[in-house]
Amino acid sequence: MSIALPWFQPVAPDGQPPLAFVLNTASFVVVASVPIGVICLGSALACLRLRPAETFPQGAITALALARMVVMPLLGVGITRWLVHAGFVDRDDKALQFVLDGGHTQSRGGAEKIIQDQAPFFSN
Repeated sequence: MSIALPWFQPVAPDGQPPLAFVLNTASFVVVASVPIGVICLGSALACLRLRPAETFPQGAITALALARMVVMPLLGVGITRWLVHAGFVDRDDKALQFVLDGGHTQSRGGAEKIIQDQAPFFSN
């Protein structure tokens, strides 16, 4: 149970609240999580014993890359256009269409292209 006393404002010597270091530490850990993940991935990859290059399934690798870079963006945009055509999404709601076009289903280059194409609609 806490009681709010307006005349009692505990402050650390640096002028911040006493538990501000908890927020600072949490912020630091969150920012450090991506580089730590990359370090862990690198160490896991370094421990792998790889076969010679000619035995890799190059057809499957190529098909997966093409599906990720070509088919998924077209599928995401196609579904969005179908939702607009079917009336689930308003034709004038360009922001919703942009979100549905799916930066999550597209390569970063594809998402940038859509941003450039739809930028005039956002400038109104």
